[in-house]
Order: sequence, then structure tokens, then C-alpha cells
Amino acid sequence: MKRHAARAVLVGLLAALAPAAAAQAATFVVNDAGNASDSSAGNGVCRTSGGVCTLRAAIQEANASSSLDTITFAIGSGPRRISLSSSLPTITQPVVIDGTTQPGFGGTPLIEIRGTSSLGDGIKISAGGCTLRGVIVNGFGGDGVFVSGPGGNVIEGNYIGLNAAGDAAVPNQQTGIRIEAPNNRIGGRQVSQRNVISGNTGRDIMGGLMIYGASAANNVVQGNFIGLDATGMFPLGNEGRGVAVHDAPGNFIGGLEPGAGNLIAGNRATGVRLWGKADGNYVLGNWIGTNKLGETSIGLWPEPGTLSNARGVQMRSDNNIVAYNYIAGNTYEGVLFYDGFMKDFNTEATASNNLIYANTITNNGMFPFGPDGPGGGILVGFGTGNRFIANSVYDNLAFGINNQYREWDNVDANDHLDADTGGNNRQNFPAVTWSSNAGGRTTVAGGLHSTPNSNFLVQFFASPACDPSGFGEGQYYLGSTTVATDASGDGTFLNVALPYLVPAGWVLTSTATAANGDTSEFSACYVVK
Repeated sequence: MKRHAARAVLVGLLAALAPAAAAQAATFVVNDAGNASDSSAGNGVCRTSGGVCTLRAAIQEANASSSLDTITFAIGSGPRRISLSSSLPTITQPVVIDGTTQPGFGGTPLIEIRGTSSLGDGIKISAGGCTLRGVIVNGFGGDGVFVSGPGGNVIEGNYIGLNAAGDAAVPNQQTGIRIEAPNNRIGGRQVSQRNVISGNTGRDIMGGLMIYGASAANNVVQGNFIGLDATGMFPLGNEGRGVAVHDAPGNFIGGLEPGAGNLIAGNRATGVRLWGKADGNYVLGNWIGTNKLGETSIGLWPEPGTLSNARGVQMRSDNNIVAYNYIAGNTYEGVLFYDGFMKDFNTEATASNNLIYANTITNNGMFPFGPDGPGGGILVGFGTGNRFIANSVYDNLAFGINNQYREWDNVDANDHLDADTGGNNRQNFPAVTWSSNAGGRTTVAGGLHSTPNSNFLVQFFASPACDPSGFGEGQYYLGSTTVATDASGDGTFLNVALPYLVPAGWVLTSTATAANGDTSEFSACYVVK
């Protein structure tokens, strides 16, 4: 008997110590567009007192389980609106909300989640590992979608701030999507993953998409339309920024793979703004200021039909990379560097040590009465060490590169020993003084006067015609050489063979970049003989 009793105790102890069986994932099918709550949350059955499953009840059941549950839809067939009278529960456990399951789905969202101005945020996610797919979120008094917590969520294939047709705004009154968590994916490289984030009316750092705070790191934003209608052809701008990254490091806006770039246009303020301690971010392969065909429509926003953002990219942070973007048709500058004390957030912003690489920056600043004068290609209002490498900059209203804040109508003349300060330390520019076309390529020579005993990267560009100022721009990047200055600050480049033959009558221009990254304005034009 004692042996049997001991065995029973041991079996009971082992059972107590054994891991609990994994919760079984469930699928909750929303079949009613009402607002009723679940009648017995946590029993694994989505059912209101009326015997139906609402979105609210489905979220309540999913929140009661730690498994990765799925919420699908079968509210009749075709478009259906869920008009909320009170806020939905915050999502606190992993769940997949999949609007593409609604019968009749053919590629565009059918399930509309409509809020009111008296409600706060629409879909609130504080869990990790969630997916929000194929729904319309509009009409809320706060953010359309708000993500906090551990992150690792996916938001894809949604309309945020638009009507069901995707052609008119039903705005969320703050930000379309607000991210305060790491490692989320917003959109994706496939057309089916694209979010359309447009028509939202929050200003300042709000607008289309906001990535906010030190915890909001390593997010990926790809393939979205931000500020346009669902066709990608017509403006439906957010009132604030298209994308605002505030104090958040290491995020990717776009990418270099096919389909990774975002289309960001029509927004009342900047297309992409990096602000505060938003360091180490990447803005890659986006079209900023055009429709999906690359067409621009210039005017002072919100003039009807205008595709332009106020500015293309605004840099108010350090150590970021902006590369391979098409930045065109923005009302003021294509790229603006600006820093200073931000009183609204009690933080100091700088704009230094950034890389602007291999972008096309064109047709910006077509409105001649901007806050800093007529906009141009790149304006360094503040900040130093900003490198402009291998870009195509042409046909902008003001200078292609301007290192003088609010000095848009005068070329920044070189100074002795390059001792002045300001944007990019007002780095002196070089001069091309000779060229020869022979052997299928153009060979150039010239010089640079700058800081003594220093090395500089001198880049060469060709354009069909010179800027009206007589300096720049640079439509075609031709290559570079290194120039070393002597104790007097003088350096020369001789017989630099460029890899291309520049046609006679075209102009050559050049820039100089110091070892610390300061890039100069464009040099005076040299006409190829």
C-alpha cells in the first residue's frame, strides 16, 4: 500500500511539474457588423448575447488566449462597414485580423472600420506578432492604427484614412499609422501588401505614418502609397508629413529590391522627415513628389491637382543615408537640412554627417515665394559633414546645392583658406579650367583652393546647359578624383580622364567634399569645346 501511495504521489508531482499543454489556436469568424461585446469572453467561442460574432467580440476572445488566433470575416458578401459607437479593445495577445477573407474580396479591402471624431485611436495593438491585413480604418479622432509594445507586427494591404473606393478622404484626425514599437513591417514588396495611407488630417509630426521614440527601431516601410489615392495617380494628401521618423533609429523607409520603394506625394508638409535622435535611418528607392508614372504637378499645396509635397526630404537628425530616390516636383526644396531647438518637444535637433547618394533631384522649388526663398535641389540651412555623392541634380528653380541659409540669390563665393562657417562649413568649390575630347572620352584639369594640407574628393558632372546663375547644376555624374592641397591651400587635378565623352557645347561642373564630409556647392560651369 505504501508503495502504491508513493507512486501516486510521484505521478501527481510529475504531472504538476510538466509544462502546460499549448493553447489551441482558434479562428473567430466575424459575421455581424454590430458593436456588441462577447457574452462570455475566454470560453473560446465568439458569440454575443444575440448569438452573432462581432469584431469587438472576436478581439475579446483573442485577447483571452495566448495562442496566435485568427479573425476572419463573413459578413454577407462584398463591402461592409462596421460603424463603431465606442472604442475597440486594445489588442493584447497575438492575432491575425484578415479582411481579405470577406467573401467577394478581389484585391481591394471590403471591410471598413469606421470611427467617429469622439473616439480616440482606431486599431490599437500592444501585443507582438500581430497582423492587420486588408481592412479600411477611417474616421477616428486619434490615430487610425496605433502600435506599441514588443513589436514584430505586420500591417499590410490596408486603406488608412480613405473611403472604400480609395478615391476620397475619410480622415483619421491625427496620424494614419503611428508606430512606437520595434521590428514592424508596414507594407511590403508585393502589390497585395501595399497600404494606402492618405487623407489623414493631423499636422506637425503627424500625418500619414509616424515612427516615434527610441523603442521604435528597425521598422521596415515598403511599397506603400502615402498621400495619393489607391490608384497612385491622384493626390489625396495627408495634412502633416507623409512619413515622420522622430527620435527613432535604424528604420528603413523603402529599399533597393523591386517593389520596395514607397510612393510619397501630395502631402501638405514634408514627404519624409527625419527628426531629433532619428539616427542611422535609411531612405531608399522611393519616389517622393510624383505619381506612380513619375509625373509631377507643381503648385503651392493644396492647390487642386498638386502632387508635390512641401519638401521632399527634411533632415533634422544625424548619420542617416538617403539613396537611390527620385525626388521631384516638390514645392520648396528637394532635400532640406535644418536643425535647432524644437520647443514643442524640448529637444535639440542637428542635421550632420548624413549621406545623400545617387538620388535624382529635379524640378523642385517651382513655387518662387517659399519661406526660405525659391526652393532648389539641396539646401543646407544648418549642419555639417553632409556628403552629396554621385547624385543627379538638375532643373531645380534655385541652386542645385545651396550651403547658405536664406541666401538663395547669391553664389557662395570661395574664401581664402576656406575659413568660413555655416551649412557644410561653406566648403569651397573647385574649378574646371581645361578639357579635351579625344579617344572617346573627356579629359579635364583644374584646381581647388581650400583648407591647407587636406585631401578632398572632387566630383565631375555634365549638363546640357548651365544654370542661369552660371554655377551648376549637375545632371549626369561622370566620376571623381582626389585632390590634395598644399600649405597654401592650393591643389590641382591634371589630365583626369572621365569615363564618358561629353558633347561639345555641354557644360562641366564639379563639387569638392572634405574629409569630414562637407560637400560644396556646384562650381562655375565650364563649356566643353
